[in-house]
Amino acid sequence: MNLIPKKDELIPITNDKSTFYDCGFNTEFDDLDFKMKLQVLCDIVRQSIYPNPIPNPKNDIETMNGNCYTSSFVMKNYLEDLNIGSNVRVVFARCRKFDPEDITTIHMVVLVENNNKLYQVDTSPYAGYKMGSVEDITNNQIYEEYTEVTDEMIYYITVFKEIIYQDSINDFDIKKLSYYLKVCREALEIKILNAYNANALKVLIKHMDNKHDRDELMKLVGKLKPYSKLNKDNHLKHKKMVYEEIEKWKDELEELKRDDSNYKRQLELAINIIQEKKMFDPSYEDWVNINGVLVRRSFMNPRFMLDNNLNQIMIKPSAKYINVDKIIREGFVNSSKLVAEYETDLSKPTELTGIKPMIFSHTLGEEYIRSMMGTTDVLLLGIDADKAYEMKKSYRETLCPEMWYKEVPWIDGEPILWHPFVTNLVHSTDNPSEAALHFQIGYPEHQSMTRFMYPNPRLVKKK
Repeated sequence: MNLIPKKDELIPITNDKSTFYDCGFNTEFDDLDFKMKLQVLCDIVRQSIYPNPIPNPKNDIETMNGNCYTSSFVMKNYLEDLNIGSNVRVVFARCRKFDPEDITTIHMVVLVENNNKLYQVDTSPYAGYKMGSVEDITNNQIYEEYTEVTDEMIYYITVFKEIIYQDSINDFDIKKLSYYLKVCREALEIKILNAYNANALKVLIKHMDNKHDRDELMKLVGKLKPYSKLNKDNHLKHKKMVYEEIEKWKDELEELKRDDSNYKRQLELAINIIQEKKMFDPSYEDWVNINGVLVRRSFMNPRFMLDNNLNQIMIKPSAKYINVDKIIREGFVNSSKLVAEYETDLSKPTELTGIKPMIFSHTLGEEYIRSMMGTTDVLLLGIDADKAYEMKKSYRETLCPEMWYKEVPWIDGEPILWHPFVTNLVHSTDNPSEAALHFQIGYPEHQSMTRFMYPNPRLVKKK
């Protein structure tokens, strides 16, 4: 299945009531400025990658199942196929302004030039700092160092990934241990590969019999990744630097919340805060049980929803107001597979950062906040979008026909107009992009698919 659309499939979103209207792609693709073109393509690639920190190096780019390495090469190929920009290259991106200067990395981005300007495109399928963003770095770099990934590096990286992948599926070839160790030692000459090399060596150590050799290699791993948990003092130093930056983000976020402005930046800051914290404190990671497997919430992007045939159902406070919420829930659960669910009050700020979740669920989210006072049930179901739509439509037509356009006393004691677009009992998602966004409606700090992204048209069914 080829999920990367051709240029003529890139249709702008012109309906200002669309969930994704604020993605910025509201006119013909050729009429967009260069940075916005890059952003649209970045959005598409991110949604199309199945997030996987330990991909199969034999086919991760072809299957688009992997990490920032995978997504960066998919993006490079996409830009070259569409003939957009020049000097497109995949690079290691090392050392943010709030990292120690000698930190190592495995993070990769794409650099592309146009009209004497240099742009950074981060297509990582995860949620995190600058992930999913396009930045003009002509005069202001995001990272201190960019190193182009050469063919020689790809050879070593492929071996590193093979070691780690085979171990992850319990298929490590012990007969190749000597070869793997030889490759890792050779790669020490290329300093930018140190973090990748260390990750591979940690695996090899598990398969070595000689304790002295294991101990010596573990010391080497500590040197190759000087700010890992193996080096406690350095690790705490790095944490202190990051947390100082987090405090700056918190101050900026509080100011934007007071002004009720720049929602896109609010979400970016909230994501930065939580995703950086979880690098040092695993309690900030949020997990969802999907068919007996724990999955990081931030990994549940459109490709994940597509491959698992998942859609979101949201039973609104209006359904509870007229006591039909159980009828709706039983109807959906009995006709599909319930995969996960949670309750939330979408009228209240989140506990993690205090942002308003409804604002980050829809272009008109702020207008709908009052109608969402009270408990909302969020269900993730193994159900086709068309079937969910027909069920939703039926419930809306049959469970409250006498209520439409009447004023009723609402939960806050004030009247509210019972309206088909607002107090409409239940919501269902139409496609994987919307499912990924709306299942995280109560957890916006973990969104990897946001309403400010252009939904991949190959994931959207034409009605």
